[in-house]
Parts: sequence; C-alpha cells; structure tokens
Amino acid sequence: MIKNIRYSIVDGLFKDKSSLKAIALLLFFYHRSGKNVLKDWSANKLANVTGVHAYTIKKRIATLVDMGYAKIDGSSLVFLSVVSKHKDRNINISDICYDTIKDVEKSLYAILLCIVQSRKDFCKRTILQARTAKKFDVIKKARALKRKYGYGDTYTENGLSYKRIAQKLGVSLKTAFDYVKYAVLKKFVAVQNHFYSTFMPKVGGYPVPCFTFTTNNYAYNVTANTYTIINKLFKLKNRATAVL
Repeated sequence: MIKNIRYSIVDGLFKDKSSLKAIALLLFFYHRSGKNVLKDWSANKLANVTGVHAYTIKKRIATLVDMGYAKIDGSSLVFLSVVSKHKDRNINISDICYDTIKDVEKSLYAILLCIVQSRKDFCKRTILQARTAKKFDVIKKARALKRKYGYGDTYTENGLSYKRIAQKLGVSLKTAFDYVKYAVLKKFVAVQNHFYSTFMPKVGGYPVPCFTFTTNNYAYNVTANTYTIINKLFKLKNRATAVL
C-alpha cells in the first residue's frame, strides 16, 4: 500500500475530475495487488482486479499515461512512482479508505478539502505571527510572506461555505455536501456548525431581514461552517501557498 503521495500531484487534482479518478485507480490497484506492474495486461484483466468497468479502465489508463504516471512496456502495464524522495513534499495517505474505488475518490476529495483549509490556516498563522511573534526573525519572515501573498493586517474567519467548496473542487453543490460529509465521517476534518436562533414570537415563517429563515416563533441565522484538520496529512507549517 502506498502511504505517501507527492503534494504536487494532489494539488493538481483541483477541478480535474478525470485526473482524480485516474489517480484513484492507480492507488486502488497498488492497494489490491501490492505491486505496480500488471503483466499481460488488458482492460478486462485490470477490471477483474479493481472491479471497474473495462471501458472506464481504458479512459483512466489513457489519462494516467498522459499525466506520466503509467506506461505500456511490451505486454505489461507499469504504474510509475507517485512518491517524492523528499519527505516534506509528500502527503500522508495511509488513512485513505480502500473499501471501493469510490471510497478512494471520495478520500482524495477529502484531502483536497484539507488543502483548502490548510491554506486558510496558513494565512491566519502568518498574519498572527507578523503581529505577535516574540522572535524578530519569525516576525520578519511572516511579514515577508504577507507581502508575497498579499495578506492584510488582520484575519477574519468567515468559514467555508458549501458553495465555495464546490467551486474549489469543481463539483456541484450537492456533491460538495456529500464529500464534506464523507470527510467528517472518515475523520479527515472536524466541523463546527454556526447555527444561531433568535426568539421572535409569532413570526410565522415570514422572511426577516438579516436572518436566513424563520419558523413559528424563531428566526435563524446560518453562516458558513468552520473546519479543523484532524488527519495527519502533512506538516502545515511547511505548506505555504497563496491560493485561498
């Protein structure tokens, strides 16, 4: 089983469903077979190993060949390395669920959600260090990062809406909701809902400005969820990026 994968590979899967599914197939084959070579290969033979339809196999393999992570060597199909020799350039994927290939795909989307959250965490930490760090070299480095990535002087936590997550992942709103639910279930992230109620006698479901919705006697405000990464995918302090 592959325990690590290059961060750059996963980072390239945002809004690229075909590449994500192809990488999922590679990881699933590694897990099922324990090797990276399928001798006397055919789409049907790989379908028997993975349970994926032969037609789909052909598409996924073509994508992997284009990406440079698979090749046909004579009659053998060879999956190439997806692990960096530099430890800090990898993501720990030992907790991916391999029950089905769909689980692998959902796990990869869960990892993408973690990357989005890690970028928010990095921004928050950088701004905080630039203001409150005790060591001058830490302050100096944080201020340089602020300038490089265009961060402001304060950080406001607005959470992550499902709409924003859907945009980042390149999926529908409903699919984003399902992937977040899976990420929470499999303990990639912990979620904190922000759901506030205000007692309004006899409001009766009528719309009220500044509130999301109302019921018979209450008005509710629902804001974006906030997330905490609880899966040890990578060292956040080493994962700097400007893309929020």
